[in-house]
Amino acid sequence: MRFLRPVLSSFGCVLLLLALIACSDVFRPIAIPVFNPAGDPVITQRAVVINNNNNGAGGAGTVMIVDAAADATLATLPTGNNPVHAASTAGSTWIANQGDDTLTVINNFASGGTSGTTVNLPVTSAPQFVLARDVSTTYVANGNNTISSVSGTLLAVNATVGAGGTNPVFLVETPDLKKIYCVNKGSNNVSVFNSNLSPATVPSIGVGTTPIAAVLNSDASLLFVLNQGSTDITVIDTATDTVTVASIAVGTSPSSMIFDSSLRRVYVVNTGDNSVSIFKADSGAPSLLKKLTLLGTGPVAITALANGTRVYVANSTSNNVSVIDTASNTETKRIAVGSKPISITSGGGSVRVVVANATSNNITDIQTSNDTVIATLPTTAPNPGLVVALQ
Repeated sequence: MRFLRPVLSSFGCVLLLLALIACSDVFRPIAIPVFNPAGDPVITQRAVVINNNNNGAGGAGTVMIVDAAADATLATLPTGNNPVHAASTAGSTWIANQGDDTLTVINNFASGGTSGTTVNLPVTSAPQFVLARDVSTTYVANGNNTISSVSGTLLAVNATVGAGGTNPVFLVETPDLKKIYCVNKGSNNVSVFNSNLSPATVPSIGVGTTPIAAVLNSDASLLFVLNQGSTDITVIDTATDTVTVASIAVGTSPSSMIFDSSLRRVYVVNTGDNSVSIFKADSGAPSLLKKLTLLGTGPVAITALANGTRVYVANSTSNNVSVIDTASNTETKRIAVGSKPISITSGGGSVRVVVANATSNNITDIQTSNDTVIATLPTTAPNPGLVVALQ
């Protein structure tokens, strides 16, 4: 995952949400970020922090633009009501405001009081996930069981269609930008769309129970779907859109998943038994390398350094970050952070890890050269829910 970004380089799909599902006492993310390595030298560093302010009560939120190198807040801008998710591409961040059926679009390099632009979605959309892989089109999964496409140029809705299932919570776009996969948590299926949101040849694929996330492998030939209810992964062949492996077991109450393109591994965070399932995924279906039990408790979010040396896990109840050495697949250290850390990300240069702490209202900046905290920056509003890393 990435935190550092040259100003002129293009953004990949960068997104991270770790939300508290109202019907549960366990933090469960409905979006898992996947980042690819970057080789450019660092010109500037930005992080965007989304503050719910009302802890899900539905009021207006804010977004902070942070200079990571200087540990300084450059701007604090208003969002719509109840911001719940965000994604970045080409210098802009798109924020889903579930409370008022809007998106807020901001310039990642804004300073001072530069305001964002509001994009109105159809009434009752209740957006809950944003996919912004390409600058031309942003896709939104809506709580009313629809998907919207939004023009990145016109900042207006292109189309809104049925999601092909209920409670769509996650979207994945193939690298060729030709296909969209929608994970439908309520109907236990993945629906498939072309880029214009017309149904693909195989519009719906049955998976496990309560799917919450999905990631593509390195060559996008396989889609791995994380099923929270059945505690397993379903493998889908993207050429035929058919299930090749119905169930690969993970731990209890899985809540987060990433694909590390450096080592070609899949990491699954299992909140219920305080563990991380580590899979080899360099070719074919993932095979388990190790199920690592953490000493930290309540793990909910994970990030892998782009250089492949370490993985960091945010532990929401023990208020620390577990450091995993990828050579030995062991937990080598725990770093104390703020209270209830629920979002974590790292930089393309493998230099920093940034953590959003929900109830202490701050973010923690960890220096990866020695895995120590170098700064704790207060958020400008309460209840930071996610941090979006910008390279």
